Amino acid sequence: MDFKINIPYRESSNPGKKFHVDYQVKANDSEEAVKIAKNKFNNYENNTFASWERIMFEDEITISQLINNKVYVPEMLDEFYDEFTSLDESEKFFILKEISYRENDQKCNLYYDFLSEEQNSKVKSFIISLIGKHICVERHKELLPFLEDFDSRVRANTIETLEKFGLKELIPNFISMLADENNRVRANAIKALWNLGEQNIEDHINKMLTSNNTLMKSSALYVLGETNIPGSFDIILKYLVDEDELVRFNAGRSLYKIIKVEQLKELLPFLDEIDDIVKIYVKKCFLKFEDEATSVILKGIGIKLNTENSKTEAGNILREISIEKLKSGDRIGFFKLLLKRIWCFFK
Repeated sequence: MDFKINIPYRESSNPGKKFHVDYQVKANDSEEAVKIAKNKFNNYENNTFASWERIMFEDEITISQLINNKVYVPEMLDEFYDEFTSLDESEKFFILKEISYRENDQKCNLYYDFLSEEQNSKVKSFIISLIGKHICVERHKELLPFLEDFDSRVRANTIETLEKFGLKELIPNFISMLADENNRVRANAIKALWNLGEQNIEDHINKMLTSNNTLMKSSALYVLGETNIPGSFDIILKYLVDEDELVRFNAGRSLYKIIKVEQLKELLPFLDEIDDIVKIYVKKCFLKFEDEATSVILKGIGIKLNTENSKTEAGNILREISIEKLKSGDRIGFFKLLLKRIWCFFK
């Protein structure tokens, strides 16, 4: 992004007068822009030819966003609509975000109009996401060609957006995406079909799970966490011990989303896991249910918790639950937990 930074300062040779200097800089954000401008200003002080001292008024520095070399103010947003195609990538993202923040009856049409002329894949993906975010359904057929875009992000975002419209007429379009070579595109198509009422998608998930491609397996596990396909829990559980960390991560994430309290006991053996990713998500699953989880853990001690490692992990979880109960002001609940733990360890 381009920024204009105005730095007020005084000079040692004329201390009663305030001066100003402008710097136009490229930066990722305003904070970085100010830092760059201050460095430029201070470079003068390091110049051996400087004949007097300059002291900046840091509290009075002003920052302006530059769009197409013009200082941007919110009142002039609509002036950039016709210029949109000529803006650089960062400027386009800025204008799109400004439009999305406003209550504007034109925003849906603006998104579609910009999309029809856009060549940059990152910008296209973002516009398509905004169309979904604001449920701009009226011109949805204009999105269909983007299901065949060369960029997988564009295809995946297009499916996500079209899914939000809940139109069963799009089911054939989603079915055609099940053979896509990209894992995210295929996963989004499966999720969209499920949410539109299609039940026969297990075979497609199994194909992804049995793939040699780690990303395919990971995305299949992601889908299982986003749907309520029968048997998902047992399928996910197997992948907590997969050799690939990304697969284990997605298995843990999805497990946390779908687990029911009666399934907690199946996680007791995983308290002995040495893998941090698995430990984190197993712990999150227990913490999700608090009192019910306490009961499961206490019953499991001496039955399924057969190592010092698993008992230590169980104790840590009980401690975290106790602390959370105490924070919430449930002191009676806290002392009940404490008594249960004492009874368990000293009976």
